[in-house]
Amino acid sequence: MALRFLMGTIIFDQDIALYYKYGSLLLQGKPVAAEYPELAIVFWGIAAYISGSLTTFRFAYPILMLPFGCLTVYLLHKTGLRFGSSELGSASALLYALSPFTAIFWMFKFDEVATSFLMVGLYALVLQKHRLTGLSAAIGFLIKWFPALVLPSALVFFARKSTRATLELLGIFSGIVVAIVISYHAIWDGSYTFAYTFHAFRNINGESIYYLFEYLLTGNFIIPSGSPTPIYMTNSFVSSVMILAGIAWLILLVRKANASNFVYLSSLTVLLFLLVNKIYSVQYVLWFLPAVLTCFMQLKAKSQSMTLGIVAITLLEIFNYAKISTLSKWWIVASGCFWISFAVTFSYLIMQLSNLSPIET
Repeated sequence: MALRFLMGTIIFDQDIALYYKYGSLLLQGKPVAAEYPELAIVFWGIAAYISGSLTTFRFAYPILMLPFGCLTVYLLHKTGLRFGSSELGSASALLYALSPFTAIFWMFKFDEVATSFLMVGLYALVLQKHRLTGLSAAIGFLIKWFPALVLPSALVFFARKSTRATLELLGIFSGIVVAIVISYHAIWDGSYTFAYTFHAFRNINGESIYYLFEYLLTGNFIIPSGSPTPIYMTNSFVSSVMILAGIAWLILLVRKANASNFVYLSSLTVLLFLLVNKIYSVQYVLWFLPAVLTCFMQLKAKSQSMTLGIVAITLLEIFNYAKISTLSKWWIVASGCFWISFAVTFSYLIMQLSNLSPIET
């Protein structure tokens, strides 16, 4: 908390002003053409109402992020306990909570809220609670989509156990999403498709893996957050096909229908999405860090897992942070090192699918 208050007094991220703008427009009853889902706008509307001004919002926002960050930390610890290692669970929770490479993204971005629902979904799968899995996936989807990446693995797992559980999971997810989307747009505006068309036809950005190939082929230099005119990936179709094919491939790799394998698989799905998605941003460290930690917690060789996990995560965090152009003029080199480390870590974790610890009750 002290770190967050300190950072809140010395750093101002422009996204804070954007969030306040979206929330204020919502309170005024005006259409909000935003690249975020419905519950994200509602959250900022509530935060803007509580704050009353951008100045107050700037200091209140890190505090509003705090309970979601604490929930993620708590669930990382609980997940470690479930896989037979209180030490690894505690180490993972502390690493996520205290890492200097993630602190700034906790406080001034919105990803922490969605990440907490991702962890709720993963832990619900650990507990084999299909209703909670559907609920967390639905709310997370309406906040920032990616928590719903738990769904493919969860559906396959529960389908092997109970048709009724699978239908209930689907019903809860689809019912909540449809009800909230329709209610939101009926009350405020009718721009159902803006966020989806925005992302569907969005160009690749400089921090994505695809820009590295484009830079090598064209020499077209941009800033990390810039959007080059791509020589491929002009829409989301190719990356969507790659993601779906990759998820299907990962599911086929699972031989035993136990919850442990599918929790692991859900975490790998998050990493797969980040690897092949045409957009990447440095605050996505808040996504991949819990996913990587959850994977390493499940490996049987606990001491080896802790060592390899710390090495992999440290490299990923350092290279990810160095991608910020204001910190390093060598951000393209840092980006290359990051994606190589990411791909190596992802490949190693796939190879460990047969070496997972069972879930302890």
